[in-house]
Amino acid sequence: VDPYFLEDAFNRTNLEKELYRISENTVTKFIRHIKFDTKVSGYDLDETEEISADVYGLMHARYILSTDGLKEMKKKYDNAEFGYCPREKCYQQKVLPVGSFFEYKENNKHKIKNE
Repeated sequence: VDPYFLEDAFNRTNLEKELYRISENTVTKFIRHIKFDTKVSGYDLDETEEISADVYGLMHARYILSTDGLKEMKKKYDNAEFGYCPREKCYQQKVLPVGSFFEYKENNKHKIKNE
């Protein structure tokens, strides 16, 4: 994900509601952790890593639907970075990665922290 995409507050709109129900300010702290490996106060290292991975995953999902993200995906597809279909009748057709779910699962939400 382009670092400028992570920095732009518009791209983080409602991210806190979508995943954690924590403040936008706390989501910003996790973005900072992703970029600079900083400590997030109030969270232990395991929680920080887990939540940061989830925040990054959601930002990545948003990024690949942006104009720049789609251009990058096309370039990767054209270069067959995701490989080829293993079936013989596909004649080495290039493939794309596919996610199964559109929304983050409720049971994966983290406990709400007092801020």
